[in-house]
Amino acid sequence: MLGYQLAWTHRRRLLAVQLPVVSVLLCGSLLLDLVAGRDHMVLVDGAIGFDDGNTWHAGVKLTLTALCLLTAVAAGALALTGHDRPVRGAVRQLPRLVAGLALAAVVAFALVWGLRNVVGFVGCLAVLALGSARMLAGVVTRNPHWKAVGSVLLGGYAAALLLSYVAEQALTPGTPALLAGVVDAVLLIFTAALHAGVIAAQADPAPVGKPSRVLWVAAAAVVLPVLLTSGVAVANPYDAPVISTTEGAAAGAIAAAWPAGQHPIIVTTGGVRFCDTDRCDRFTGHTGGPPAVDGYAKAGIGPDGSVVKAAITGGTDTGGPFVHFARCTRAAGCREGWVPVRVNAREKIDLTLGRIEFAASAGPDGSFWIFLAVPASADRFRLLLIRCADDACGKPERHEAGSMSRHEDGYRDGWRARLSVGGDGRPVASLWSGHGVHQVSCEPVTCARPRTAELAGAPPDAIWATPEVLGAGIAALKPGRLQIEHWEPLENHVAAESGAVALAGDAVYVAEAVVSSQQRGVSVSFGSASAGGEGEYWRQVLWRCTRQRECRRTPLDVYPGPAHRELLAPGPDGRVLIVRQDRILLVEP
Repeated sequence: MLGYQLAWTHRRRLLAVQLPVVSVLLCGSLLLDLVAGRDHMVLVDGAIGFDDGNTWHAGVKLTLTALCLLTAVAAGALALTGHDRPVRGAVRQLPRLVAGLALAAVVAFALVWGLRNVVGFVGCLAVLALGSARMLAGVVTRNPHWKAVGSVLLGGYAAALLLSYVAEQALTPGTPALLAGVVDAVLLIFTAALHAGVIAAQADPAPVGKPSRVLWVAAAAVVLPVLLTSGVAVANPYDAPVISTTEGAAAGAIAAAWPAGQHPIIVTTGGVRFCDTDRCDRFTGHTGGPPAVDGYAKAGIGPDGSVVKAAITGGTDTGGPFVHFARCTRAAGCREGWVPVRVNAREKIDLTLGRIEFAASAGPDGSFWIFLAVPASADRFRLLLIRCADDACGKPERHEAGSMSRHEDGYRDGWRARLSVGGDGRPVASLWSGHGVHQVSCEPVTCARPRTAELAGAPPDAIWATPEVLGAGIAALKPGRLQIEHWEPLENHVAAESGAVALAGDAVYVAEAVVSSQQRGVSVSFGSASAGGEGEYWRQVLWRCTRQRECRRTPLDVYPGPAHRELLAPGPDGRVLIVRQDRILLVEP
């Protein structure tokens, strides 16, 4: 406590010495950001961030931070012990401090490399802590006692860790960037001041000089880079990608889309969110229809912004099976109904042959379509398209769409069918069987002139998306690899739980989470990374690719594990909405 009291009593003298050094650190960090930002900068909620691949920038910034903090602590301690020119004295001591820390780091690395177990890890931390504490304690005395080293450990390091933890908890992802910058600057100043007071308390008492008259100038020198950093984020001189986030994503989200001329739409297990803004921080919610739990119900979002949820219910003994559906709109909510799969009871259907594959989606004219693939035998599907002209579907229009072969291919039953309806009202149905995708389409209203196409498939564990154009080809995704025509590598160290792929015109969008080395606050890890682990930090990444396999990578935010499965909703103007369990991201290219 003596060190804290000393720092508080002579706070004006202490700050007049340390604030210019902190200002150099902040200005240097901003300059590094501008130099490195041309290819690696990203703006998340108004804060400047950088991709993990920019290693030289991170290394130089870490070195600058270490040198400036060492200088600020040493200068503050010398000022509190009556040194006439504390900053010059601190700079003269830098070679000794850096050499001592380097030696401690080498010994610590040797312990970890030689033992490669918990003992080596604990020894590494002990060597680094004790070695650096002794170097700092030696700023004001030649041969510091181990009591002084302990004071630095407890009064300096422990207090700094506590302050860092409090700041990390206080700064939520929604904290304004300017406020976060102020908190970071204050945290640096407090950390340097606490260490200086604790170190100075170990020396013999000495008269401290008068408070400097340039204190306010020094304070302004710290405020200026904080304001400049926020100004750079607003000006965005390098046209870096801009990401706006919304906390509290839709729980149980299963589908998302961004119809032209509207705000995004998110379908959840129990209902639908019609977003009132592009960020979806406000929305109009409706509930109804079959619960879209895994493998039970499907959802489709039409070009007019209406949503259709559907599920297969009932058995042949009750006149079924039926398609339980709900068509949901922003204005009218969700209206439910049932459509029998069979024309009448005389039509035979054998449910013991396998599950009925199905999908549904809305048309642009108030209608909606249902696609059914009914097992007709052990090796054939019978294909059926049903058009409902209104919400009630009182007169379903049934259209036979041919048949196709069935295969035991390892793909999950209940997830083989897809259906999209274009802006012209033309349905395009897709069914996975074997290692290929069979497509069928017809005219918008009458379903006349049915046409088919055969597309190359992908492994059964891949995530896939189908186009709105017949025969255009699917896009498939496995962790770190994308298939458009051929498999192309995208990323390494991808979380197995993440991954989404979407098609929009000629563009293919991919969202994945990759292991990140960046996080706020103090973090210690030991051992190898485990995909999806609780202790991991993940970098959200968005890829935009063309059919010619030209891809552009955009790094987004960093979040703590476990990794989340994403939903992608490409907008008509090139913006993209990414829906995760923890957050919604709006990406502006």
